Amino acid sequence: QVVMIMGAVNLSGTCAYVWLVDRVGRRVLLLSGSGIMAISMMILAILSGADLVKYSASGYIVIVVVCIFVAAFSVSWGPIAWLITTEIYPVELRAKMNAVSTMTHWLCNLVISMGFLTVYTAVGWGVFIIFLGICGISVLFVFKLVPETKNRSFEQIQQALFQ
Repeated sequence: QVVMIMGAVNLSGTCAYVWLVDRVGRRVLLLSGSGIMAISMMILAILSGADLVKYSASGYIVIVVVCIFVAAFSVSWGPIAWLITTEIYPVELRAKMNAVSTMTHWLCNLVISMGFLTVYTAVGWGVFIIFLGICGISVLFVFKLVPETKNRSFEQIQQALFQ
């Protein structure tokens, strides 16, 4: 039942992305998505660190917080990572660079999927602090290095990237 809820949240977030991406822009979605995901990780760390997850009511809170995380991801990093790579590379490099970025994307998914339980076993709720830190780094990364590509030509994007 929870898996169906997560799937519905993911689908809804992706539909919202389609509506929002050309209205508010990629950077706004990436920055807000990272911020919401960071807050979600902080809440999960607090709930886990304070050992509140053993109470039944907090189980529902965890589900809601994870749904918020999934929604934020599906509106921001989930689809925009694929979109940005098609917008920033010149045509002659686009296919190869998309292959590299796709490989990197799936390799990171594999590492997180395979390593989560091991890291959680080793550091407990600290795993959420690690993910909180990664979300914080993503905010800095987008703020400093990712240009807005909405309604811009390739030349304008290249100028913003290399100025």
